[in-house]
Amino acid sequence: MSLRAKRHQLVAELARDRRLRHGDINSEVNRAVGIQSVGAATLEQLERSITWLDSALYRH
Repeated sequence: MSLRAKRHQLVAELARDRRLRHGDINSEVNRAVGIQSVGAATLEQLERSITWLDSALYRH
């Protein structure tokens, strides 16, 4: 699975968990890790966003 696909899956999972729109979660993650757009994100930025999402999902 590509990093973008993994990130997309985690964003969708967090959106369901928080009952928010996918776009709202995507924007929150982008702001948190400094990404302008997922399409232009570096591998490092994608990895950081996945780490952020994992933390948001599994910190319970």
